[in-house]
Amino acid sequence: MTTKLFGQETPEQREARIKVLEEQINEGEQQLKSKNLEGREFVKNAWTDIERFKEQKNRDLKEALISYAVMQISMCKKGIQVWTNAKECFSKM
Repeated sequence: MTTKLFGQETPEQREARIKVLEEQINEGEQQLKSKNLEGREFVKNAWTDIERFKEQKNRDLKEALISYAVMQISMCKKGIQVWTNAKECFSKM
């Protein structure tokens, strides 16, 4: 039907259209390769960030637990001192 409306395509037009399509395919393949490379690079960088985050999380957690333990030891020492003083007061009575 289209050939009746627009006429037949000449071999030169057909060759030109095929050449344009082949160029578009090649450009698409190049873009695909480029995007795949970008994707791999992004995944690599993201994995590095995740590993760095995990290490930092572990360091922060360790530091927080050590600080908590030191604070608990300090509070226990103060509690022992208070009870020792109270015991001395009661023993003097």
